[in-house]
Amino acid sequence: MNITGDVIKDLLPAYLLGEVSADTRVLVAQFLAENPEFARSVVHGTNGGAEDHEWLKGAPMTLSPDHEMRTLSRTKAMLARRHWLFALALAFSLVPVSFTFDNGHITWMMIRDVPRMAVTYWAVGLGFWIALVATNRRLRQSGL
Repeated sequence: MNITGDVIKDLLPAYLLGEVSADTRVLVAQFLAENPEFARSVVHGTNGGAEDHEWLKGAPMTLSPDHEMRTLSRTKAMLARRHWLFALALAFSLVPVSFTFDNGHITWMMIRDVPRMAVTYWAVGLGFWIALVATNRRLRQSGL
């Protein structure tokens, strides 16, 4: 099989990052040993007269001076939102089954008197539970 410089150029980013298999590592190393001119261009970053290897340098990144403060504020807001979502989900789930004691008997208020409103409360509570799960998943993905 004939391995060309273009194939090695395609493999070079992964090779330089150490993310290739042992066979690919041997193939690239052997090609660079057999082609010292190409190897020099890789070492000097000239790519045989082409533009520099910008992909090795990474993208320039500038952050605003208040980036850390804004990140902290967003994190605090998300944690506060999680607490509010839990409180509202719990409240809307339990209100329909609230009760009173009358003459030694438990009287269920909303379920007995207005079942449609109880179902509405449970639907709203379900929405809050779903929002809470989504917020917890987002927090878990960010490592909090």
